[in-house]
Amino acid sequence: MQRTHHPGMELRYLQAFVVVAEEQHVGRAAERLHVTQPTLSRQMAALERDLDATLFSRARRRLALTPAGETLLAGARELLSRTGDLARDVARAHRGELGTLRLGFVQSATFEALPRIVRAFRQAHPDVMLDAHPMPTRVQLEAFREGRLDVGLMRPRGPLPEPLRTRPVSLDPLVAVLPSGHPLAERAEIPLAALADEPFVFYARPQGPEVHDTIVGLCRQAGFSPSIVHEARDVQTLVSLVAADLGVSLVISPTPDPGEAVAFRPLTDDLPDWELVLAWAEQDHAPALAHFLAVANEVVDARLPG
Repeated sequence: MQRTHHPGMELRYLQAFVVVAEEQHVGRAAERLHVTQPTLSRQMAALERDLDATLFSRARRRLALTPAGETLLAGARELLSRTGDLARDVARAHRGELGTLRLGFVQSATFEALPRIVRAFRQAHPDVMLDAHPMPTRVQLEAFREGRLDVGLMRPRGPLPEPLRTRPVSLDPLVAVLPSGHPLAERAEIPLAALADEPFVFYARPQGPEVHDTIVGLCRQAGFSPSIVHEARDVQTLVSLVAADLGVSLVISPTPDPGEAVAFRPLTDDLPDWELVLAWAEQDHAPALAHFLAVANEVVDARLPG
């Protein structure tokens, strides 16, 4: 026959048992627990019935633990400790001090904005795990639609869907990437048209069609279609291919550290800057999100002129 659960196994009964075991006296334990002695005695009797075990020896008018009581005391202390830890963790998670925050970012954010913001957030909230993934803007938008992302650093080229809110992070120009020995690298700045006859290393279009198509469009406005001889999936590879003298390129600043093999040069053309924004879903209820946005605002505001 299956035993039914007795209320004596409630946590408050185990807490009372630990106090009785520590005091070895029901009267003193009742005073600590602010209950009457008969009430506490009934709770201990109920606990023994529930466990079908004698927990206390009352020989010679001295209250002592039986072997079963000693076993329960060790387990009860461990359980109560874990319960207390769990309750604290639940409260911290509710306050956004624990948990996981899902972060997406475009690669051009990895050289300045992302490390500054993430470093500050990790220092302020070390127990929140950041699940961070490089994602082109369009992939981030898909992830937001599917509820797989909490916050993103992206470069939208138009209005974002209504549920998303944004906060500007930076406005960044397009710059030319040249092998350090290239004749154009001797100039402080160059016109985009000066690259018309050069072989190009370009972003692979599937990785970021918006960036690819916009840069091709800017080249055409300058009077030429870029001759793309190599493609790269990420900025670091792209810059490495330029360093190997396989072509020139155009990238959004900030840029990776090129060492001495590559030269970055600003363009003289009146080209639009690329806005980097922090985006999040207004209805996202992840408690850690509010902390992340607060830290990001502090970091960005500290960098703004004024």
